[in-house]
Amino acid sequence: MTDTTLPRSDSGSDRNLEPSAAATAAEPHKRSSAAHSSSGASERERIVRIYAGKLFDPQTLQLLPQRVVTVSPETGLVLGVEPYKDEELRGVDFSAGNEDVVDLRAATVLPGFVDVHVHMFLHPYAEVSWEDQLTKESLVERTVRATVHAKRTLMAGYTTVRDDALTCLAFAGI
Repeated sequence: MTDTTLPRSDSGSDRNLEPSAAATAAEPHKRSSAAHSSSGASERERIVRIYAGKLFDPQTLQLLPQRVVTVSPETGLVLGVEPYKDEELRGVDFSAGNEDVVDLRAATVLPGFVDVHVHMFLHPYAEVSWEDQLTKESLVERTVRATVHAKRTLMAGYTTVRDDALTCLAFAGI
């Protein structure tokens, strides 16, 4: 496994990019070679590079070819989006055991979806009425169900949700 770490910025400015901001940049975010040196930084951060065949830019509605998305696994933040060329990939270890490289060169990568109306703590009313879910099902059962729903939602590509069932969230202390 190769060392794919970058020094942490004291200002943190390189880590303030939200995934959507980085993914929608029409011009790729470039790091200077000075950013890769360890001058002044005592702590180094592991990074993951996602090599995308195409990256959808929702701001310009274009598919940008051959982009590498750099992500901090510690914070989950996108650190940068840059183009790559085939000849630059010669030194990249795409083996299955390398956790620092995600090979999506044959895929199109999209930014995370947003759903502003979900009910994580509820299940279909055809199964159990809303009143019975709130009054007869235990908080533990509903919390476990919400965890399963959250995982399914994330695996479907939704990275941001807003749960409208505030009463259910209050019961779980969330």
